[in-house]
Amino acid sequence: MHKIINRLSQHYTAFPFDQPLQEPSLNLSKLPQSDYSDMLSDAEQRLITMHNISQLDCFTYRAVNKEDDGENVYWNPLEQPFNEFIEDDTQIYQTDSSYPPPDMIMAWCLAHE
Repeated sequence: MHKIINRLSQHYTAFPFDQPLQEPSLNLSKLPQSDYSDMLSDAEQRLITMHNISQLDCFTYRAVNKEDDGENVYWNPLEQPFNEFIEDDTQIYQTDSSYPPPDMIMAWCLAHE
């Protein structure tokens, strides 16, 4: 899990959150543990942790750049560090849903553990 936490933290470096407590590095270090963790296998515990990661507030933020042709390009926090994406006119806003969706975040976690 440390690789996942480090990578996500690096991808959100310099992201202008509304509140410092929204930073993934702070939230990832305080992921809730299952009440039944002593009864779960390692695989089950990893899945619960990945599910909790997919629910982090940081994934509800969007960063968008407008291309010269007028097309919008959305930042994917799993694929690119924010400091490589940001431009002078990058728009940032928050929504009710995660991007990427939780299932894709969990698949990314599985591929990068």
